[in-house]
Amino acid sequence: AICAGAVIGGILGPIVARSAGASFALVNFAFNCLGWFLAVTALAEFTGGEDGMGVNLSPIGFLNFYNPTVRFIFSLSCLLLVFYLVKRLTSSPYGVLLKSIKENETRVKFLGYNVFIYKWITFIFSTTLSAFAGALWTLNFLYVSPSFIDPVRNVEVIFAALIGGAGNPYGAIIGGTAYIAMSNYLATYISRWEMFLGIALLILVFRFPKGITGYFANIIKRRGVNIQ
Repeated sequence: AICAGAVIGGILGPIVARSAGASFALVNFAFNCLGWFLAVTALAEFTGGEDGMGVNLSPIGFLNFYNPTVRFIFSLSCLLLVFYLVKRLTSSPYGVLLKSIKENETRVKFLGYNVFIYKWITFIFSTTLSAFAGALWTLNFLYVSPSFIDPVRNVEVIFAALIGGAGNPYGAIIGGTAYIAMSNYLATYISRWEMFLGIALLILVFRFPKGITGYFANIIKRRGVNIQ
């Protein structure tokens, strides 16, 4: 899965990295729709189509993935490892350069950096992590279906990032946890829970544009506490 994600990112990166703003989102959405269509129809012989397919796992040493406890510990360990990696990258010169590109891409180009290469590398890194997350999701359910990459369902990732705070490693975890908790809780008591989730998201976007983590980070900074 990791290799497949890296290869896909390497192939699509030159196209996606040349776009920005709304066009960047639309290009990603278009490739998402294309991948979902291929998985459901064109490659249904290999993917199982809409029915999906089960996953058979052989024990690797003491790791028996049919044991829910083993799956949980393994997934949690992978989460902590990825979080550590992302945290180190964002605080490295590479991460600082990416933040500079986000703030003022023209100025970064003027300083002599090849912005396209850095955006391409970042896209490959993101597709690799996405493929890895998909592999862990499949490991958790021992089943994989094209519905996992449904274009509508992938909006969940954007919701989680906005809730927690985009561009913040802590925001990704907090936003993902909050979104799963809200969706599971609201779906239990409210049949049209998506409407309430949408209202909550609108409030967060307009009232707390930096998400939950950004809101509390601003409170801490006002009190003169250094959170770096």
